[in-house]
Amino acid sequence: MQNPMSPKQIALVKKTFTTISRRSSELGLHFYQRLFQLDPRLQVLFHGNLPNQGQALFSMIHLIVRTLDYQEQVVPIVYELGKRHAAYGVGGTDYATFRGALLDTLEFALGEGFTNEVRESWGAAYDFMASVMAEANTHVREGKTLPFRKLGPLLEEEADQ
Repeated sequence: MQNPMSPKQIALVKKTFTTISRRSSELGLHFYQRLFQLDPRLQVLFHGNLPNQGQALFSMIHLIVRTLDYQEQVVPIVYELGKRHAAYGVGGTDYATFRGALLDTLEFALGEGFTNEVRESWGAAYDFMASVMAEANTHVREGKTLPFRKLGPLLEEEADQ
């Protein structure tokens, strides 16, 4: 799986994340409020303290943003995250809802700095990560729960067993 983001898009995501990273508690809470507005049924998937959940969300986003230049390092992490989310019941259209809530939260945080180019860059970053998570989700449903690794021709056959 190759990262479809351009170096310019990666730089924009990193720059804008740096601008908002100190507001992770506030923005995490804003994200979940927006997510539940978009799809109230998702509330049952999130147990516990939403401010803590928001902090965890932004910690993961920070890790992903820091490693966008290094696909080999970020893909296995996101794949494992996708496996965990599959176990929680996340799947299907939830990825699109999450995308909408994330972009809305970024627009709230960045204001006029959330240009079309920034929106497209964050959208590309999210789409790349969501595709890895969706692949993990599919593997969990199919019983293929091996840790992510680049599969060669022989290993693909093993994973199908």
